[in-house]
Amino acid sequence: MAVFSVVLGVAAMLATMILIQVRGILKAYRSPLSRIPGPWYAPLTTMHLRWGFSTGEIWKLVERSHKAYGPIVRLGPRQVWVADKDALKEILVKVDLPKVAMYSEISRDKHSPGLFGEIRYEPHKRLKRFLSPAFTVAYIDNLEKYFQKTMRELLNKYESQMNADPGARYQMVYVKKFLRMFGLDVNFDWPAEMITAIDAVVAEKQQQQQTSRRDLLQHLIEEGKKPDSGTAMNTRDIVDQMAEILLAGSETTSGTIACLFLELARNADVRAKLLASLPARGAGDEVVASKAIRSDAGQYWYLEACIKENLRLHPIASEMGRRTGKDWVTIMGYDLPPHTVVSASYRDLHRNEKYWPEPLRFWPERWLPEGQRDGAPAAE
Repeated sequence: MAVFSVVLGVAAMLATMILIQVRGILKAYRSPLSRIPGPWYAPLTTMHLRWGFSTGEIWKLVERSHKAYGPIVRLGPRQVWVADKDALKEILVKVDLPKVAMYSEISRDKHSPGLFGEIRYEPHKRLKRFLSPAFTVAYIDNLEKYFQKTMRELLNKYESQMNADPGARYQMVYVKKFLRMFGLDVNFDWPAEMITAIDAVVAEKQQQQQTSRRDLLQHLIEEGKKPDSGTAMNTRDIVDQMAEILLAGSETTSGTIACLFLELARNADVRAKLLASLPARGAGDEVVASKAIRSDAGQYWYLEACIKENLRLHPIASEMGRRTGKDWVTIMGYDLPPHTVVSASYRDLHRNEKYWPEPLRFWPERWLPEGQRDGAPAAE
């Protein structure tokens, strides 16, 4: 009798578990998102998404899915990707959906996130309003001389190191590939060192009696307020803000420049046309500032087209995650319930043949005025 009771109890437990699973499956397939095309397993699990994000290859899954199912695709129980021009305007501008929780991982301190890591709508809005003046064209122009000085010092350092040891120029190119042949990788501690350096600069600035220059750091020291409470930022808050901006800005900029050089190496005709269009400058000449480029756009017209085409093919981020709030949102005719993750598929939109004929071709002429495009279709 005791054995029978145990068996009956186990059977009841298994039946309950099966019932819960079946109920979950039925709920997943009856979700309002079930109308959105996607793979059969999408309503059931996020394991494939976790794997894609952890390996850095989520873009491959998204690319395959858009090709198979169209501009809107469901890839998880509450995860939707969109690669439609008008729909992206809805998501990012008109409706202005808040960020997903993943962005909070960027911040060193989740209790004091920076502009990129702040996912709360109102605090992010206040922080953005406060930082915006420091990113205007006029504000940046006032700092150009410091950028030029730093770039000149960097170029001089590169030149002196290569002249001292001609073989070093090749070692810098191939060292990472060479080490990987032996199962090794190159690791740098520069983020930690950079934060330490920022900490020292903040301390120095706070002790100065007079302002040496009006930059973003000075703006934070004098007027910085916590976006959630409105109280003055302390040293730790300022260091976190600066570290987040520098980390996000340096990686995106360097990656974009690397992709541009890669495309120029692949496309000899574009490279030749670009070099012919640029004014001749020697190694000792003054570093060209962005203000000079804007004031003399006639010399840099093709460079600007190359940069725009590079950003089309290689956007800074392949996607941008947003989420619906407490209300339902309609995107491309589909009703999305609250707390749905909606990702804007930049990369797939930029490579969509509907908007970009020969989408995989690096074709800067798309961005030139009519009469200068040499047969290239105009960029939309």
